[in-house]
Amino acid sequence: MTKPYEYVTDLFQKIHSDISEIKHKLFTEKPKLESAKRPAEYSIDAVQTSPDADKETAVTQSTMIRARLNLPETIRVKAETEERTKPWNHDRNFLLQILTVAVVAVYTFVALLQWMIMRDALTVEQRPFLKIQQKIGSSNQLIAGQPIQTTLEFINTGKTPARHMKAYMFIELVSANQSPHLINPDKPGDETRYWSFTTTGVIFNAQSIEGVAKRTGPDPGGPNNGTKDIPLTIPETEKLSRGDIYEAVYGVTYYWDIFGNKHWTAFCGWAAAPSGGYAASECTRYNDVDGK
Repeated sequence: MTKPYEYVTDLFQKIHSDISEIKHKLFTEKPKLESAKRPAEYSIDAVQTSPDADKETAVTQSTMIRARLNLPETIRVKAETEERTKPWNHDRNFLLQILTVAVVAVYTFVALLQWMIMRDALTVEQRPFLKIQQKIGSSNQLIAGQPIQTTLEFINTGKTPARHMKAYMFIELVSANQSPHLINPDKPGDETRYWSFTTTGVIFNAQSIEGVAKRTGPDPGGPNNGTKDIPLTIPETEKLSRGDIYEAVYGVTYYWDIFGNKHWTAFCGWAAAPSGGYAASECTRYNDVDGK
């Protein structure tokens, strides 16, 4: 006759074996949960049979103890590993993934910033620069009754071509104690005066074009787009000789580089017959280029 404690021993051995199998299935396979209203249950049967019983009496003499195991809520979570039951801030794998994403984001940002800096440096290094100067060998035409004009050269001193170049040029006779009426290179649309103009499609590096700057004025209905040349008068010639006025030649040229960026060069030069004090410092400071 089997002793009662042997039933209990066999029962707990069976429970231990089945729990190990349940845990293996639970954490290596996705659990198939039942309805949320009914918790998952696993049944464990332990049968104790007397070793002396024959085959005919084995069933009648056997004793069966049934145990039912209800899994707690934390185990019935849809999880593949035990890490799923941990809070996110205690999950080392999750924190490692977040850290990896952050490191990749920082690296991408730094790489993008470096690329932008290199691109800007390359653009500045390779961009065209237009230098404006009076053509060598030419002189200002200051003859009474004749238009006031001078020839300018637009030289590309940069490394790449200057495209779609447009130059707006002015000649002004300025009182000795005043500055020229210089235009704002960033706001050419604010200018309402009359100017002389030259343009070209492209100026290759180390090449140049010429433009003639003139003093112009309105000519409503005239053949030259409503403008005309204004000749030098005799009173103006006398003022130039006395040093009451000086001549200023200035303007701004706009052009684009091969990268699609717009640029400008502002220029101003002045001349006077007798030496003396002239308020032409603003003209000198006006010479500049864009910083892009």
